[in-house]
Amino acid sequence: MAATSVYTPTIDEKKWVSQGNRALDSSDELAIQIDFTPSIFQIPKPITETKPEAYAPQHLGLGAYHHLRPELHVADMQKLAKVKKFLSSSRNFSDDFFLGKTKGLEPAVRASYDKYLDLEGSTLDYIIAVDSLFLLDFLGSYDDKTESENLDPGRREFAKDVSMLENQVPAFAVAEMGKQLDLFSPEKGTPETMLYSQLFYYFCKAHSPLKLAELWKDRRRESKHLLAHMYNLIVNNHGFKEQESMLRTKAKITEIGTEVLTALTELGFGGPIVKSLQFTFKSVQVWENSKLAAELSKDQEPKAKTQKIQIPSVSDLSDKYKVEFKLLDLGGIRHIKFEEEDEDEGKPTIYLPEITLKHDSEVVLRNLIAYEAAISTPDSSLELSEYIDLMCGIVHTDKDVSLLREKGIVKSDPIRLNDERAAEIFNGFSRSAGELRESESRKVVKQVKEMVEKWENKKPWKRVWRFLEKNVKNVGEFLRKPSGIAMKFLLYIFMALLLVLQIMQAYCQIYGCKKGESGTKAFSLRMSG
Repeated sequence: MAATSVYTPTIDEKKWVSQGNRALDSSDELAIQIDFTPSIFQIPKPITETKPEAYAPQHLGLGAYHHLRPELHVADMQKLAKVKKFLSSSRNFSDDFFLGKTKGLEPAVRASYDKYLDLEGSTLDYIIAVDSLFLLDFLGSYDDKTESENLDPGRREFAKDVSMLENQVPAFAVAEMGKQLDLFSPEKGTPETMLYSQLFYYFCKAHSPLKLAELWKDRRRESKHLLAHMYNLIVNNHGFKEQESMLRTKAKITEIGTEVLTALTELGFGGPIVKSLQFTFKSVQVWENSKLAAELSKDQEPKAKTQKIQIPSVSDLSDKYKVEFKLLDLGGIRHIKFEEEDEDEGKPTIYLPEITLKHDSEVVLRNLIAYEAAISTPDSSLELSEYIDLMCGIVHTDKDVSLLREKGIVKSDPIRLNDERAAEIFNGFSRSAGELRESESRKVVKQVKEMVEKWENKKPWKRVWRFLEKNVKNVGEFLRKPSGIAMKFLLYIFMALLLVLQIMQAYCQIYGCKKGESGTKAFSLRMSG
């Protein structure tokens, strides 16, 4: 929903000139050095149309783009009530508070938005003052132990709106209002430092789907508003550790049989007998795959088409190419990597950071990606967007989410957000259009594609040896189970029969088989048919 109340069809020239003169003449003690690089953006319509409710606030309008939306009037009254209660405890509050404490900020506030604000100076002062005070009160309720799922439903919905790009309020304005109310202790640092390290940080910690960086001063200074602060903490994360999950997926006996028999055929062994067995195994495998596809499609609703990177899913990479997925020991999206042979197990391994999906995660991620795209330059890379591209490329169904959950990579409350819903979140994103500097996620995509291509083109003997080496343990575990005993004996019978027939065929070719020749040929013809 567009913020139509902010703009008029025709720009008031006098108002435009008046605002420019105030920016030039600004010499108030509260005036700050103006950065004319915008940080609060209106998101392009083609993006918002994909899911409007993820980009336009549904309950709470903040800042110049959404504060004056008539349909949010009821929530605005609730916001004013909270602001009044918050101010009632301040010893510095007076009737002229709004008029005297925000005028010097107007030029810098206007420069923070990417669109011209057709608003009177007094109106903009009022909006920024009220919304800054509301944020000070709202964010002040968060601490290091706050969990978003434990917030009451109303606050959770407000938190969604507070996370939206178009709904941001400049950080310097929020810090200035906190300073005027003596909310920050001078001995603990500047108002900006306290704002970033406490109010902003604890909110980000509760609502960010990805792990955050440590609070280093040089990173805090880069944050123009709350969403920008969350983005900086995610992208610059270098320091969290988690335990690795060592669970492994087990190979199917039909897949092993198909691979071995295919390799024997490529090597010139087996003749019609091996081809018949190969056909049997492939028939079973095709039946299993068609049954699985039918089950998955039966329960899934049609989704809007989205462009995805061309890479096998988690299930395919794990089952067919024996790729391991592991949780990163250290760091975030800048440390995603692919190793062709892991040090411990010698398997191709993709290392991914932990992502926690909650009720508001889709909204947060969509707005973070929109912010990244808005501030990008030819020298930057869309690091977060390309991480989401990677996740969308490898997550197709709830089975993919389940495998990543087993590895500790995806986390969510299974009751409030199950694996099927998590897969829908990833499938809802469109691929980023970036052709900028390469990110670690894009490198992993290239490396995985190269690995798949190499695997498909390997020489038969190497392919057989690699496959058997990787799956012998899984086969042993399967065959030790009661459900695998029958298959084990059946496999023994097939192998024994194959060996006897191969010996007979070799003997007849060398010494001749006069009496049994016609019978052997007939048997071979029946098998090959």
